[in-house]
Amino acid sequence: MKKRMAVGLLAVVLLAGCSSAKKSLDVFGQDALRAQPANPEVAYAQLDSAPLCCSSLADLRYERIAEPGKTKVVMGPEVQAFRFATGKSFVKGFELPHFVKKTLKVQVESPVLDMVFVPNVLLLDENHQPIKVYGQDDLRFDKRGVTTSNRYILRFEVDTDKESALQARYMVLFTTDEQLGSVTQVDKSVDRESAERLGSEMQLIKAMRGEYAAHVPVGMVRVKLDFDISEKQSADEAREILAQSSSEQTKAASVLVASEAATVAPASKAVVVDNNQPVSQNVSRTGRTIQPETEAMFISLIEQAVANDDLETALQFVEEAERLGSTNVRGAFIEAFKSR
Repeated sequence: MKKRMAVGLLAVVLLAGCSSAKKSLDVFGQDALRAQPANPEVAYAQLDSAPLCCSSLADLRYERIAEPGKTKVVMGPEVQAFRFATGKSFVKGFELPHFVKKTLKVQVESPVLDMVFVPNVLLLDENHQPIKVYGQDDLRFDKRGVTTSNRYILRFEVDTDKESALQARYMVLFTTDEQLGSVTQVDKSVDRESAERLGSEMQLIKAMRGEYAAHVPVGMVRVKLDFDISEKQSADEAREILAQSSSEQTKAASVLVASEAATVAPASKAVVVDNNQPVSQNVSRTGRTIQPETEAMFISLIEQAVANDDLETALQFVEEAERLGSTNVRGAFIEAFKSR
């Protein structure tokens, strides 16, 4: 605790030294700056006063990731707090997609401003048991560019098994007591002779110039996930949508979805007709190709949803099938709607 307080006091001194750099921050840097507390001591107090959410990782809230893309997360009182073996931390949980093609690529960025939240990532299996942790040794420090701030970047990939299922099912963001007891030296070009001559005074001068950033438990990070959704994942999501609709529709359609998930074959680039001329399969404006069996499954689900007057679910199926490459499901929806 004393070490953490000393870090906080040192960082309070440096807050006055970075105003010119702040003006050139990109949008992400500006958002992160607004998310910062007034000073490190406020951030520490927020963590100290935050109630623990639970005693098991299985009881954390997990935000489901259904599509590739970027998301900003403010680590602080808005999220949960959990006590790890490495100390208490604010945490953010993500539920990863079950099936992807090849690998899932993850990138976590945290801007180094007056303060910085140093990210760690814990991967869990389907039973919420730890598989792997990424921390200090995996971080890369990127120096400020013309339009970007200094930042820590954490990159890794999650592999799939032979059934295209991700080996990790959950991802947890957090930080550690060891990291909270440290600072980041932004400018590493130290005049050794002057440092030896001035000793601790040199460190104070460097702090006043804004060359250190305190590690705090609060801050904004940006998480980027890059992956290709497999057709198995689409069938898995279809089952969940059906589970939220009427019980009769669920009973009828879940059988179709289950059988489709078991019989879907890898997409081929072309099929051959009787005249031996290669003919491309249905290719949508997205450039994707959908298997005929998969498209037929979605059309059946759409027709059932329309028959049950559940147009919202029907449109969800239309959008999902079109994203996979279908060019016929929208017409099927219109015909089903006309013939109600």
